[in-house]
Amino acid sequence: MLGRGSQNCLPPRLKILVSSREKLHVYGEHEHPVPPLALPDMTRSPTLAVLSQSEAVTLFTQRAEAANRKFQITEATAAAVAEICRRLDGLPLAIELAAARSKLLTPQAMLERLSSRLKVLTGGARDLPPRQQTIRGAIDWSFNLLDDGEKTLFARLGVFVGGWTYETAEAVCSDGLPMEVFDGLESLTDKSLIRQTDGTGSEPRFMMLETLREYAADKLSDTGELELLQDRHLAYS
Repeated sequence: MLGRGSQNCLPPRLKILVSSREKLHVYGEHEHPVPPLALPDMTRSPTLAVLSQSEAVTLFTQRAEAANRKFQITEATAAAVAEICRRLDGLPLAIELAAARSKLLTPQAMLERLSSRLKVLTGGARDLPPRQQTIRGAIDWSFNLLDDGEKTLFARLGVFVGGWTYETAEAVCSDGLPMEVFDGLESLTDKSLIRQTDGTGSEPRFMMLETLREYAADKLSDTGELELLQDRHLAYS
């Protein structure tokens, strides 16, 4: 433990690298977000050459081969593999859980089942913590660390498809919320549950990875507010 004035005794060039779920908000902190894995360039035909340049596809291939030694990406399955990685937002855990199903499912068959990611992405290694055995478990772990206001706002943001602005969130999600929408957006951004993106003009936009949005929409449905928020969104639009 550092005593009073002991900060003066620290090496002048000391640097500390810390991995954390959210920003620590300490003096001198420099944030370096870790993004999802790089996805295939979907503006080009997903050939084997294009897929080989994608981190997400590389991970999928490695885990699929571990589950099924006969697995290989071909020109016939390239498009399905690329779309699987895109729908899973490049999230490593989601990709690993999907690839493990390659023992029984072809990429095309797997893709058809990804309309409900949270039901399909299960069955992680038994020696991993429970939160790493299913994608729902991973999101549950992060969600359960939120306070009540953050949980409510996160669930309500699940109504937005394709992103939203602060103004839209304020109009649609603020009613009865036990916190300021701005503070909630800042906190959820710090916790990597939502992202700020470039907006038009001076108005920033926010978005949520589709896997997280599916989870948030489920939570919103559980509260009985889904139709109400959809109506508010429609009326505001």
